[in-house]
Amino acid sequence: MRLVSFDPGGTTGYAIFTREGEGQWRILATGEFPADALGLEVIDSIIKPGDQVIYEQIYVFHRTIKTVGLEVIGAIRHCCAQRGIEPEARTPGYLQGIRRWPMTIEPPIVGKHARDAVHHGIVFLGAYNIGGVTFAD
Repeated sequence: MRLVSFDPGGTTGYAIFTREGEGQWRILATGEFPADALGLEVIDSIIKPGDQVIYEQIYVFHRTIKTVGLEVIGAIRHCCAQRGIEPEARTPGYLQGIRRWPMTIEPPIVGKHARDAVHHGIVFLGAYNIGGVTFAD
């Protein structure tokens, strides 16, 4: 089973978690990519049939907001629809406390958006009492 989490925006972060049977969840891959014309191709290559997909919901509060994050969410939802997956939106409020948790992830995750995607995945898994997370070998 795989969980794919996204932190959408001008630079989009992602994290792929995997678990064999009832074993421990592992971080399979993390990364970031620019939300340009190739962003859809990257998203399309990350999401596989049968994945569970989550992404940070973006709220529009001001008329000067950059809409690129909304466009990335549209691409995520499009790729999921092609695979029969119903993605879940997570509000940014879910991450309020995790940045202060005494947590060390080795090797360190490079990039703020990739770290936020990992945080989204960990909070999602924690909400369902799904134990610890480590890096895959």
